[in-house]
Amino acid sequence: IGVTGVQTCALPISSAPLTIRYPCAGWAEYQFSEIWNAVKIAIKDVVSTNPKAASGLRAIAVDATSSLFLDLHPARNSAPDGDVICWMDHRAESVIEDIHQTKHPYLDIVGGSMSPEHYLPKLLWLKRNAPDKYRRLKTIRDLSDAISYQLTGVDRHSICGLACKLPYLPGDTSPWQTDLLDVLDMSDLLDLGNLRETPGQVGRPCAVVTADIASELGIPDDAVVAF
Repeated sequence: IGVTGVQTCALPISSAPLTIRYPCAGWAEYQFSEIWNAVKIAIKDVVSTNPKAASGLRAIAVDATSSLFLDLHPARNSAPDGDVICWMDHRAESVIEDIHQTKHPYLDIVGGSMSPEHYLPKLLWLKRNAPDKYRRLKTIRDLSDAISYQLTGVDRHSICGLACKLPYLPGDTSPWQTDLLDVLDMSDLLDLGNLRETPGQVGRPCAVVTADIASELGIPDDAVVAF
C-alpha cells in the first residue's frame, strides 16, 4: 500500500488508486474503507489475470506506508471520519517539543528527537486537540496490521508496527515505555484493544484468511497471512 495507490503481485502486478485528503495545512488522511476496497480490487484483478498462479497461492504479506489506522466507535453525525493518518501528516509538530522536554532515554534510541510521523505524537495531538475523537478510539493499528486483520479476522499487532512507530522496545523486559506515557498523560493508550499482548514476529504466520474473504477474492482458503 503506497501513498497514492495499492499494488498486488502474485506473478502479474495489479494496482488500484487511493485518495489522500488534506483537510488542513500539514494534514494528510485516508478513509480506511477506501483502502480496503482498493486492496480487494487489486487482488481480484491479479487473480483474474492469472487464475492458475492464484490457485497455488500459499501466503500473503502486507507491506504499507507507516500510516496510523484509528479504529473508531461511530460518531453521532453521519459525516465520515478520516480514520487513517498518513505517514506524511505533520499536524503533530505542535506537540513534539513537549515530548522532547521529558528528556526520556527513549529519545536517545530514536536519534535524540522524535518525528511527527511517529505514532505517539500523532496520538498525543489527537488527545489534546480532538478529544471527542480520541474518546471514540476502540484501538489503533499500523496500516499493515489493519489489512491483515481484515484478511484474517485475527486482531494482533506485528512487532514492526509497534517497535518502529511507538515507544515499544522489544528487547526490554518491559517493552512499553510506560513512564514516558505516564508523564505525557498517555497511559490510557495501552487500554486500547490488545496493545499489551505480545506482538507477532516479522515473517511469522498471523493466521489463514477467513473463508468469506477467500471466497470473495478467489484465493485458497488455506492461504496464510504473515506479519
